[in-house]
Amino acid sequence: MSNVNLNISELDSELLVQLDTYIQTLEDPKGSLINVLHRAQILFGYIPTNLQLYISRKLNLNAARVNGVVSFYSFFSEKETGKYVVSVCMGTACYVKGAEKVLHKALEVLKT
Repeated sequence: MSNVNLNISELDSELLVQLDTYIQTLEDPKGSLINVLHRAQILFGYIPTNLQLYISRKLNLNAARVNGVVSFYSFFSEKETGKYVVSVCMGTACYVKGAEKVLHKALEVLKT
């Protein structure tokens, strides 16, 4: 991540203004990293590397720390997702009841 340039021109400037406004309302922006990341994901739909770098600079945090939080928590996405997200339970109880067949059929129908 250290070799990635901050290219904010690829990010929606209106959404960056909304994110900056949110950050300015925080008493402890550095200590509110997860909240800032949540807001960024709500605004942008995902948190790409250039947005992570932008946030790290805004909060004066190490970029690796920001990326570490984003990559650790499953509710943050670094890649753009589609309009709808489809999940199939693959836990033991679901698997025993045929979840693998459901998954394969969904992949077949969605052509992925």
